[in-house]
Amino acid sequence: MSLATVALLAASTALAAPTAAPPELSGTWAVELTLVSAATIPVLGSVDSTTVTTGRMRTIATERGVTQRYEICDVTVEDRGAIVTSSIPDAFVEALPIRTVSPWAEATDEGWRYRVELGSTHVGYDPGLSGGRPTTDAEDPATIDSDGDGAPGATVMVSVPLFSDVSVHITQGSRLALDGTWLSDDLVHGRAVTSYLEQNVVGASNRLFARSPSIRPDNDESSFTLVRVPDGASCSELPALMQAARGSAAAAAIGTR
Repeated sequence: MSLATVALLAASTALAAPTAAPPELSGTWAVELTLVSAATIPVLGSVDSTTVTTGRMRTIATERGVTQRYEICDVTVEDRGAIVTSSIPDAFVEALPIRTVSPWAEATDEGWRYRVELGSTHVGYDPGLSGGRPTTDAEDPATIDSDGDGAPGATVMVSVPLFSDVSVHITQGSRLALDGTWLSDDLVHGRAVTSYLEQNVVGASNRLFARSPSIRPDNDESSFTLVRVPDGASCSELPALMQAARGSAAAAAIGTR
């Protein structure tokens, strides 16, 4: 969801002091993460990227409280102002773990605050064998073929003029939290905060690209949006459902002017 649409809706709803009961978190939610970063990549130089991750969360009530089952459906990368184009293969996405997280709500003067720790993600390595950090060597016993394509680590495709498509094999560790505000019963928006990100290259189909980048997450520009969707909504349906939510949010903002 664009920041302009969210800002319009927030202005139109004029969030008041929170009610006594927190908003209802039940059901299924589409999740869109927009993660902005700047990287220094050997051969290519400085590259600014926006990674958009689409997924879904299913809320589960237990005796211990409410949890959400988080599944990633799609990952796309936009490399801005660079000659490089990166893409994430389906096998990479399908190998990402489904996790259960514990959200919580907090009453503030601006409304109800939504927070959740998505925790750590380990791609292409076994943190129990590596000491927690992503490995740097394809021969390290802690390096694993997480996407099952026969290459160490996880494979990202990179297209660069004058080169054929290059497969780059990476290990990556990250830690992410979401911190936002309920804008309506069915819409939450806020900051996506990356507290840790490390990526190493353990191999590539072209040796020029077999060197690790330095990546700096931009938490000021990164964001997330949660939109309530029908139970049973499939991953393939989420883009259309998110688009419909954008239209409804814009219409609500215009209608209250």
